[in-house]
Amino acid sequence: MATYDYNLPHNLPPSEADIAFDFWPVKIVTPETIVFEADRDYKQYDICFPGAFCGMIEYSVSTEQNASADIHEGMEVMTTHLGATENTFNTLYTEVWVDPLTFLCYDTYGVGRYGVGMLVGAKDANGSIRFKKRRYYITEPVTPAT
Repeated sequence: MATYDYNLPHNLPPSEADIAFDFWPVKIVTPETIVFEADRDYKQYDICFPGAFCGMIEYSVSTEQNASADIHEGMEVMTTHLGATENTFNTLYTEVWVDPLTFLCYDTYGVGRYGVGMLVGAKDANGSIRFKKRRYYITEPVTPAT
């Protein structure tokens, strides 16, 4: 499987890009797409949760339109859309939690938040983080078997 970077403006760090996206796909390995009926309005590249999947919207859509989302596990995503608190993001390979109503990201579990991936780039000076997206979201922390 070949890994490639998108060479599009949305791939620039937030400090260098004059765009209105909350999430940016950085690296994708063999995209895998599903189509579902949108439960809300989505902007291009928003995180979405169709069924048990954790996806990234491919094109902006309105409620009740057919939406297309990439659900591939391991897509690397960059965002500055962080909560006002619980946003340290300095420990690599910890879970990134997203509030499904606001799309804000947090570094700790909270009721109603979905685990969407593992942190692979700690928060930088511009306030951006990178995480590898899960195929299926989780609704509570995973504890290792003893």
